[in-house]
Amino acid sequence: MTFGRYTRFHHEKSYSPKLEGLEDFQGDVLHILDYRVPEPFAGKTVAILGAAFSGVDIAFGISSAAREYIFNDATQEDVDALIFCTGYRAGYPFLSTDILQIERQRITPLYKHFVHIKFPTLFFVGIPNLKLLCYFPQSYAIARAIVAIMNGKVTLPSEAEMLEDEEQEFAQRKKEGVGPSKAHFMGDGDRQWSFNKEIAEIGRFDPLPATFQRLWDYVSVQRDLIFGSFRKHNFRIMESDKFIEV
Repeated sequence: MTFGRYTRFHHEKSYSPKLEGLEDFQGDVLHILDYRVPEPFAGKTVAILGAAFSGVDIAFGISSAAREYIFNDATQEDVDALIFCTGYRAGYPFLSTDILQIERQRITPLYKHFVHIKFPTLFFVGIPNLKLLCYFPQSYAIARAIVAIMNGKVTLPSEAEMLEDEEQEFAQRKKEGVGPSKAHFMGDGDRQWSFNKEIAEIGRFDPLPATFQRLWDYVSVQRDLIFGSFRKHNFRIMESDKFIEV
């Protein structure tokens, strides 16, 4: 069995857009990949490019040391540091391009985002995007499906059927306005939960209990309402559809 390691090969190659005049900037320039602690930014004015989860997290953390982080419009300001929170590029340097192709973050050929269609004993855990994703339970489900396939308990569709499934799913995403850069994105609407059900059907096990979705939805709201303290809250899953805060 071969597994693509998410933490290394999805978060190893940073992506930073080209900005005109950046080569003339005299301050600090770094990607979130290189950020560790806020203290080096004490007293500095910091501009953070990117306002997804990682950008908001960094902005909140660095505010304890930095003098200012600022604006989301055309306002101009002299800054001492620029932090790119602009994502990563997928990369699998141990696989040749005739085995795996990556176009604008779309990784092919993959059945259900984890089975290599041409080499169906080559598996990848963690390709579905982490942003807005209940990541660890979903990766666990994918791992369970892989074990079921390797044990011979599950027979995969034919190569032609898997290729057709891959293309049909991508075509549907394009109809929804989702391009190659979000070919593996699961964080919109009910997508991650329906995907989990698909994985469970493949592996012939029960999907995640409804509690996971309800807890995820609850924590997502808390994140917006009490961003500074929502991480301190702990929960216990009591039943398949119930959880309590402890």
